[in-house]
Amino acid sequence: MKHFFTTRLLTCLALLLVLLPLGSRAQALTQADFAGVVVPQYMANGTATRLPVLFRATVSNLTPATLYRAYVLGATNATTGGGTADFGGAATTNNSGAGIPLLINTTATGATYTSASTGSLTTAGSYMSFTTDAAGAYTGWFGFLNSGNARYTTGNLIFPAITLAKDATPTVVEKRLALNQSIITLDFATTGTGIQGASSATAGNAVAIYDNAAGTGRPLSATVVENIGVTLGSVVPYYSTAAGTWNAIMPRANASGVQRVVEHSIVSGNVLNCNSDADGIWPSGANTVNPTGGTTPVVLTATDAPLNAGCGAAATATITATPATLTAFTTAVGTPSATQTVTVGGTTLTAGITATAPAGYEVSLSATTGFAASVVVAQTAGTAASTPVYVRLAGTTAGTFAGNIALTSTGATAQAVAVTGTVTAAATPVPTITSFSPASGPVGTTVTVTGTDFTGATGATLNGLAVTSFVVVSATSVTFAVPAAATSGVIVVTTPGGAATSATSFTVVVPAATPTISTLSPARAVVGGAAFVLTVGGTNFTATTQLSFRGQNYTAATVNTAGTSMTVSIPASAIATVGQFTVTATNGGTASGTLDFAVVAAATTVAYEDFEQATRTSYTDAAPVVLRSGTWTFTQALIGDLFNDRVNQIKSARVRGGGSVAMNFDKPNGAGIVTISAALYGSDTGPTFTAEISSDGGATYTAIAGTPATLTNTLTAYPLTVNRTGNVRLRFSTTNATAGQNPRINFDDLTITDFIGSATTASQAMPGLTISPNPATDRITVALPKSGAATVALRDLTGRLVLAPAALAADQQLRLPASLAAGVYLLEVQQGSVTAVRRVQKN
Repeated sequence: MKHFFTTRLLTCLALLLVLLPLGSRAQALTQADFAGVVVPQYMANGTATRLPVLFRATVSNLTPATLYRAYVLGATNATTGGGTADFGGAATTNNSGAGIPLLINTTATGATYTSASTGSLTTAGSYMSFTTDAAGAYTGWFGFLNSGNARYTTGNLIFPAITLAKDATPTVVEKRLALNQSIITLDFATTGTGIQGASSATAGNAVAIYDNAAGTGRPLSATVVENIGVTLGSVVPYYSTAAGTWNAIMPRANASGVQRVVEHSIVSGNVLNCNSDADGIWPSGANTVNPTGGTTPVVLTATDAPLNAGCGAAATATITATPATLTAFTTAVGTPSATQTVTVGGTTLTAGITATAPAGYEVSLSATTGFAASVVVAQTAGTAASTPVYVRLAGTTAGTFAGNIALTSTGATAQAVAVTGTVTAAATPVPTITSFSPASGPVGTTVTVTGTDFTGATGATLNGLAVTSFVVVSATSVTFAVPAAATSGVIVVTTPGGAATSATSFTVVVPAATPTISTLSPARAVVGGAAFVLTVGGTNFTATTQLSFRGQNYTAATVNTAGTSMTVSIPASAIATVGQFTVTATNGGTASGTLDFAVVAAATTVAYEDFEQATRTSYTDAAPVVLRSGTWTFTQALIGDLFNDRVNQIKSARVRGGGSVAMNFDKPNGAGIVTISAALYGSDTGPTFTAEISSDGGATYTAIAGTPATLTNTLTAYPLTVNRTGNVRLRFSTTNATAGQNPRINFDDLTITDFIGSATTASQAMPGLTISPNPATDRITVALPKSGAATVALRDLTGRLVLAPAALAADQQLRLPASLAAGVYLLEVQQGSVTAVRRVQKN
């Protein structure tokens, strides 16, 4: 066999010598002058499972000291897929192989990677370059990827094939050479399994994996360390370009497993780092013995094979910092000091170096920005290059500050750089005014003053009069409101550093016209209530406008800039008696027109729902409103408190077209008599209302008879006989069917009596039962119509139990707790099978 290959080689060489004089004639692929140095045994097959293959080889018998262009593809020496062998017994002229070129251009310090869909010696980016030595040879790393070509069928022997031309004459292919070693293709379904590693290896270097701990013989696979900055198409699903990651394939039939991982320099080929595991089962549990994962790779972690400490004992992580002490810092409050630098570096690191400043200091990796309590100096492949860390005294508070800049990294001995410094009190600068806006306005106008050094400003004056609502917005801006009795003149802002005076005067505009009032909110109050704020709408209001309320004048508390709204604080003494009173406004001259304000009597009885304890100001459709009795649904309805709202006290429900108010909860104990107050809103005319009841939680409603045929503009109570047992809920609707439109109606003070029995109501039961005294203060005597035991209980008008059922005492007295609020309640008396209900009042 050896004689056979020798004879073939001599024959090819002879043929080559015959062809050399032809110069530009195309070259056939021959297996000569291309010898492997580090060549993997295996690679991936197919299109959708591409993996980069790296190998180190020597190409020889070239022109000495000459720049060449080249690319590598995969070739076969046997017929594949019905085609012809690329070289060997039936060599085909011009065959270069197939696959995807991975082009490696090395420099003295590293390599640049590119890839192209096809190799070309004349197209930039589609070839690699190298220079031969004095003997006409070049040793280096080469790469390519498998493709869907039939050459890469599972189990084939792939011979890396290089195509060469001088850089000076790229159109003339000088040689096509097949490597003297082949690589077997594996598929991920039956013969191969992926393997991936995370490491500190340098991007662009080569990683080779071996089936023995010594790393002898040919490696199982050889690939590139990412991230090389090249997008490789149709790679295996697990392919990762994270820095330090490598991606390869290994055979499934491998009883020894992967026992050694080696990092080679892409420049010199030397072994830089390696890690071994004698049984192929690595510390993380990654098992490489006879793997069957296919495209689910076995993953070696950075703990398994970190590739960061050569092939000997692990190196110690080290931090360096220069100098060890910085010169004393000085600055004034409010101004950071000048920066000083600490040069920080490290070797054999597993994490970046954190520089932490002591109290009062800041650090940054920039001389001008990014100062913070700590920064991190990054490391790459275990090395942190010498990096300046900028240090400064923050200058936030006065005092002396001493400590150490702490430099730490996982597994490394911490370093410290001593710092000392002093922050002195800052001189207070004199403020300046550059402008103000607006240039004029009436009393109450908000003026914004722009300038410098306003921090700590204590106040301002307008033509010598102290301003109101003075606010320091920032060091360059203050605002104030033009005070009452102000006159036109300059603005002066005073700070601890001095006073700033405007170059021009602010003009105080005296408003013309008598004020008018158009709205009051609220428009009524309950007698004896607390002090409140009255909002008045109208025109021509100023900070000196006064409101006459029940004969007493009150100055506006706030006025908007447009003079169309003001607020006035009304004391409790102004609403101590019931009545309807006129309200007017004046600016010191003619008074405005009048509006009425009503002080109404407090309710003498507690309604089931009085609509007083809620706020809803819009007609938004179908929204929940929390009232005293529970949550109601308001549809095209709101809580009204305007003068035109018809109310018993202050508020009522107002409903417009298509609207209703409905209970979202059940009332227990049924409903006997339902009384609802209703009226037309303002001067509206036309609609009335319907009342409905539901016994199935609001799923269905039935109409309640007895609603009025028409409504008036006077709030009127309408009793409706219901006589429904069990849990009930109610809904009240307007007959105005035009959704969202007027006219409107008001609802107020709903009361509901319990319904007990279908023959005799509780209010009529037990004739001869007397309750005294009524009203009562602390106790009630319950005189039964016949002898015998009885049970009594007390409920409020909402049906809620106030006093739990208990046996009536022998003296027939029911004691009322002092904590029970004054009001009207329902007394339940049960004797035998009869239950009676009587209304009682507690003073």
